[in-house]
Amino acid sequence: MIHELREYRIDVRAADAYFSLFRDLAMPIRGSAYGRLVANWLIPGEVVTFYHLWEYDSLGERTAKRAALAQVERWTRDFLPAAAALVSSQRLTILTPYAIDGLPGFAIDDFGAAPIVFTTVRCRTGKAAAVASAIATARPPGFRGVWTEEMPDPNAVWYMCDPGEALASDWLEAHGAVHRTTKTCERGPY
Repeated sequence: MIHELREYRIDVRAADAYFSLFRDLAMPIRGSAYGRLVANWLIPGEVVTFYHLWEYDSLGERTAKRAALAQVERWTRDFLPAAAALVSSQRLTILTPYAIDGLPGFAIDDFGAAPIVFTTVRCRTGKAAAVASAIATARPPGFRGVWTEEMPDPNAVWYMCDPGEALASDWLEAHGAVHRTTKTCERGPY
């Protein structure tokens, strides 16, 4: 299984229009036929950051489903042009949920809870699996999930937890991390 984390930056004045478009047009078109929406979050501000996490069986399935979606006339004619006019920038990250000892690396039922803290950990080259394993084994309080990043940075790990429960920088560094970025998100509009 893979997860695709989509990050959109939207001017606050365009955010309500984008969220209505996403809810009223994109989701009725997509449903779960083109990937399953696991959860969505946002960071409010003058520029709103909107995250949505999609699940696929594999990268090949994602490619096939995105190609099929591109053939849907309402998607290409109605949604994409309207969305493009509202979104300032877009970033995609391909993540692999990390599992250990037969336990999933994420608590799927907890994804919708808010607020949530995303932490991106940049690792020394070749250390991402060790860092992901250490995080998954430690399972800090409020732990929600850990992923290794496939693209664009194979030396990164993402983990999710409740606010105030992020692992200490020195603990992460001892396990192979070089830098971390933490973002606190609210529940998304969908």
